[in-house]
Amino acid sequence: MSDAALSPEEYAVYSAIFEAEALTPTQMAERLSMPLTTVMERVRVLESRGHARRVKNARDRRSYHLVLTAQGLTAHRHANARFEIAYQRFLDALGSDESRARAHVTRLRSAAERATELQATDRAR
Repeated sequence: MSDAALSPEEYAVYSAIFEAEALTPTQMAERLSMPLTTVMERVRVLESRGHARRVKNARDRRSYHLVLTAQGLTAHRHANARFEIAYQRFLDALGSDESRARAHVTRLRSAAERATELQATDRAR
């Protein structure tokens, strides 16, 4: 993804917003397991590029949701195309070990998701 307009970390941030359609910075920090200060810096960059905008949170007027703008969606779409190419190259390099590698990656991802959920639960207490 080195020739994509977004870095891998930025792609993760854009993807989190894209997948959820709208997120508060706190939700994004939890979803990405990033410190809130890091997320806020990413938000500043997204907004300065015109790739995201703030929408008032109907449930809590003190906070806001981030949504991708048309430009942000375009940037995400282009980065996603590059990601898919890189991912396919990765799978091709795995060759016949793909199914075993996929099983390992699935277990790792599940473990990471469980750990993130537990961390969010601990913070809520």
